[in-house]
Amino acid sequence: IHSWQKRRASDHELYVNYAREYDCEERFVRRLREIASNSDWPAVAVSRWYLERIVADLEMPESSLRVIAPGVPTPQPIDADEAMRIVAGIFPGLRPGVPLVTYVGRRDAEKGIDLLLYAVSLLRRRGIEVQPVVVGPTSHGSGYLDAYKLIARNLRLDVLWQGVVSSRARDALYASSRVVVYPPIHGEPFGMVPVEAMSLGTPVVVPDVGGVSEVIEADGLSAGLRFRAWDSADLADAIGRLIGERDLWERCAQAGPKVAATYSVERMTDRILAHLDLPERPCDERRISGTSGVRRRQTPCMRDADASGRGSSTVILSRTLGRSDGRARPHGRADHRVPLRRAEPGRRGRGPPTHRDRPRLARRA
Repeated sequence: IHSWQKRRASDHELYVNYAREYDCEERFVRRLREIASNSDWPAVAVSRWYLERIVADLEMPESSLRVIAPGVPTPQPIDADEAMRIVAGIFPGLRPGVPLVTYVGRRDAEKGIDLLLYAVSLLRRRGIEVQPVVVGPTSHGSGYLDAYKLIARNLRLDVLWQGVVSSRARDALYASSRVVVYPPIHGEPFGMVPVEAMSLGTPVVVPDVGGVSEVIEADGLSAGLRFRAWDSADLADAIGRLIGERDLWERCAQAGPKVAATYSVERMTDRILAHLDLPERPCDERRISGTSGVRRRQTPCMRDADASGRGSSTVILSRTLGRSDGRARPHGRADHRVPLRRAEPGRRGRGPPTHRDRPRLARRA
C-alpha cells in the first residue's frame, strides 16, 4: 500500500472517497500529480492548510504550490430591522429577544450539524438560552437531515429548519444572528459561509481543523473563535463566550468586514494576476466592489482583436498569460507560441473539436 493510501485511510476527503467507490483512487491521485507537475505555474491551493495537506498526501514539493484564497462576493448591506422582518417572515416560530445561533450550508453528514445541536443542549443546561437555526440544501437525500431532526427532537430543542433560501434572506439571517457557527468535521479546505457572515459584522465560530480555521483572522484582527473539532463542549464554550462577553462580541463584529475584505473577489483577482506575472488591474478597476465581480481585463491581443473585429488564430502566451520580458517561467519552462484555434461556426469555444462537437461537425460534413 502506498504511503498516501495509508494516510488517506483516516481522512475525510470527499472527492477521494468518490474515486475509491469507483475503484479509480490511484488513477485520480496520479492525475492530480500530473496536472500540477505539468503546469507552467505552481498549482493553486485555497488555503495554507490545504497546501500542506496536498504536499503530505500527494508527496509533492511545496515549491510546486501557491496559496490563493477564493474570492467571496460581498453581500449587500441590510438594515437590522428589515433583516429581522425578513427572518420573521421565514420562521413564524421565531422567539423575539432570544439570540439566534445560525448554521448556513449543506445539511449533510460531514458538516457537523449534530455538534451544534449538542452544543446548544449544553448551553441550555448552563442557563444560556439561544434559538438554533439550520438553513441549507442537502446533497445526499433527506437521510442525514432526518437524523439531525431526530437528534433535535430527542434533545427537546426548538430548531428552526429551512431548506434553500434566497441570497437576500440568507444575508438577512446573517445580519440578525448573534453568532454564525460553521462546524464541518472533514477538514474543509476553505469556508465561504464564515466570510459572508463576517462581511456583515456577525462573529463566527469555526473548528480548529481545515482551511476554514484560517479565514477568521487577517492583519492581526480576529472576527470569531475556534473550537476543538468534534468537541461539542468546546463549541458550547465558544458560543457562550460570544453570547455572554459583550466586549469580545463587539471586537469580533467590528473586525468582521475588514477580515472578510481579505477574501474579496477583487483581492483574489489581484493575487491571480500577480501569480501569472500579469499587470495589475487599473486603479479605477481596483476601486470597483460588489457582488458582480470585476471587469474583464483586455490584454493587447484582445484589444487588437476587438478593434479589427477579428480574433487572431495565434496568441503569444508570454504576452497574455506569461512573463512579458521573455524570461523562463517559474518551473523553468521557456515561453512558447501556442495556437488557439478560432471556433468554427456552430462550435463552442476555441481549440480542437471535442466529443461534444462530433455530431454537429459530422452533419456539416
